[in-house]
Amino acid sequence: MRRKFMLFVCVICTVFALMITVYGIHINDPLYYNGPYVDLIAQERVSAPSPTGLTVVTVDTKTGYALGTTMSTRYGPFLLLERKICIVDFMFEEKPMKLRFENNKLTGCRHYSTNMTLDEQLQTANQWETDPEVLRAVLSDYAAQVNALL
Repeated sequence: MRRKFMLFVCVICTVFALMITVYGIHINDPLYYNGPYVDLIAQERVSAPSPTGLTVVTVDTKTGYALGTTMSTRYGPFLLLERKICIVDFMFEEKPMKLRFENNKLTGCRHYSTNMTLDEQLQTANQWETDPEVLRAVLSDYAAQVNALL
């Protein structure tokens, strides 16, 4: 009975250690973002009057602001681990840019044109800037714009 109890305690400690490692790994990372995800370009459309009088935007119920695309999935032992991806748009240096966050860490960004054809969009869909220096500058600007909005 004592062996089973010790085995149970070891398993629980291992699971907690794994969770702390996975979820706590980005805390000191300069690309870690723990603020609200706001699609700033969609928010501009909401704030500006539409010529047709109709604007459809997904809104976050907690913040009341436009929400970016969010996807999440559970995986791992007992489905304890979660991978959350959030994609938001904002203006960076006068150009529209998409940001991709994975588990609250900025993992990529890319400029895009609103005049692109569907073929052009599909060709550039997997081309993300991943240079940490560029991502730090972009994240700093995004966080400042979100903070100014709030």
